[in-house]
Amino acid sequence: MMIAVAVAVTFAAYSASKWNLANAISTRTDEKEFVDFAVDLAPDDPQTRYAAGVLYQKSLETDDTTRSLAEFEAAAALSPNNYLPWLELRAAFSRAGDTEASLGAIRRAVDLAPNYADVRWAYGNDLIRAGEVESGFENIRRAIDAKPALVAPAVNLAMELFGADAKIVRQLLGENANRAATIALYLARVGRYEEAYASWNSITPELRGDEAFQTQSVELAELFGKQKMYRAALSVYADKRGDRIEIGSIYNGGFETGAKMRYASPYDWIIAPGNEPQIAISNGQKRSGENALLIVFNLTQTAEFRPVSQTVALEGAATYEFEAHYKAELKTLATLRWEILNASTLVGLGATPAFRAQSDWERVSVNFTVPAGLDGILIQLVRTGCTSSSICPATGRVWIDDVSIRRKR
Repeated sequence: MMIAVAVAVTFAAYSASKWNLANAISTRTDEKEFVDFAVDLAPDDPQTRYAAGVLYQKSLETDDTTRSLAEFEAAAALSPNNYLPWLELRAAFSRAGDTEASLGAIRRAVDLAPNYADVRWAYGNDLIRAGEVESGFENIRRAIDAKPALVAPAVNLAMELFGADAKIVRQLLGENANRAATIALYLARVGRYEEAYASWNSITPELRGDEAFQTQSVELAELFGKQKMYRAALSVYADKRGDRIEIGSIYNGGFETGAKMRYASPYDWIIAPGNEPQIAISNGQKRSGENALLIVFNLTQTAEFRPVSQTVALEGAATYEFEAHYKAELKTLATLRWEILNASTLVGLGATPAFRAQSDWERVSVNFTVPAGLDGILIQLVRTGCTSSSICPATGRVWIDDVSIRRKR
């Protein structure tokens, strides 16, 4: 009796060690001969057979595709209550062109894992290919409910099948903020900008600023900006940042929230790259609030000046007044002034009088008219009046504060 027990224990230990070795080999190699060795060691180990199927499916050779299918069949048969072999078996049957067997395998996976997104996604796609579109999208919808990362491919699929009819796509996939944002981005990418903006605005303002939509909002705003849709772009940027950036107004006109040298949005103050003049936020001299923009000049070259600018979204067919305040302690023959440009064409719409070289806080302003159909301008601080194309010395300091725009009519 003791001998029989010892033999049984020894055999069990041998079998277990053989399976463990086979399992380790099969999951840690990309070489077919090692996987074949693992299968020979433990032909009844489902994980080993599954690993062999995964390896052989990577090959484009016909014999390897057939071998991969056989391995997944074996893994599913050896582990009938594990959805993973059935999910891979579904794909293997599909590659082999056996639609009926593929559907049978995925239905078994659904029975085993009805709430798993990847299973529902695969089932939905298979049903759609089989002509069962309504049932297919019911499963797609369940998949994206469980796994939001699948929303973008689901939108792409639905748009392709239904001629990019956004209304039908919403009905098929259901409406929520993530789907509306993804549909908006899809529509913008294919040039349907007004529809894209409407889809974005169907999301509540609170959710539009959610971190979950940061990627979509950045690309959407950039696409609107490239199309010269400045109000739409500004609105999306404002949602992304959670800022109260208003149409027809200068953002941060008092420089209270700083000014960025890099990574600023087009609707922030943008300081051109370079070393001169030195530009910084200062609280030493200001007309109001806590800060002003300080520009320190120690220049000799004409090309050394770097502009300060901001794109402003506003309504066309209207007249506006631009104003800014400055304080100057300068020595230079050149002059500083603000220019107002058409943001689309960079054609000038107006310019302020030149700054005086020595001045306490002083106001400069200009009236300008925005043509109908234009909804964006560029304001920029520029240097003019250099008498030489190469040499234009300037020393001293200028402070800028309280920059604003107001509509007159």
